[in-house]
Amino acid sequence: MPNTKTSRKKKFEKDFASRVVGKEIRHVFYNDQNCPVLSLSDGTLIFILSDDEGNGFGVPVHYDTDKKEETCLPQFDK
Repeated sequence: MPNTKTSRKKKFEKDFASRVVGKEIRHVFYNDQNCPVLSLSDGTLIFILSDDEGNGFGVPVHYDTDKKEETCLPQFDK
């Protein structure tokens, strides 16, 4: 039986990579909520999010501004 956590991680990796690999970072800024934002060459954005208390690593979220679609690369417990 395949490891479910491993297969979920691979799916997130593949989905996120398909949206960002090969793109160039064109602009870096903070949004109104002081969240770091990376603007990519295709007009999409990457936000680095964490919870309010700063627990754990930041989670990158890719946002397609045209499709209004988000894809994240979440943190998994060990």
